[in-house]
Order: sequence, then C-alpha cells, then structure tokens
Amino acid sequence: MAEEKYDIREIMLANAGNAFINKQVPFGDDPYLGEDAVQIGFNLIDLVEQLDREFSYKKKK
Repeated sequence: MAEEKYDIREIMLANAGNAFINKQVPFGDDPYLGEDAVQIGFNLIDLVEQLDREFSYKKKK
C-alpha cells in the first residue's frame, strides 16, 4: 500500500480559513471560538509564510 503524502502547509491554511469563516478552531473537546480562533488563523498563516521563507532560503544554498 502506497503512503499518502500530505502538505502540512495546506492543512494549516485550511484551518486558518475555517477560523476566519466559522470563527472556530477545533482543539479536542474544547475548540477555540471567536476572536481567539481568528488570532490562531493569523498565527497559522504567519507560520506557513515563515516555513516557506526558511525552506526557500535553504533550497537556494
């Protein structure tokens, strides 16, 4: 059976989109809601951008 490959960036961006649209981020039985969820969405986008810059920089070397 072939392993499925996932791009963690896509998953994080999908969760960020869910945070903006539905104002919730699932976290076990106690999800983040409202403004807390929106802030997590912004943080996820920042993290994805940071990882993209870091790996792009390493590829150029």
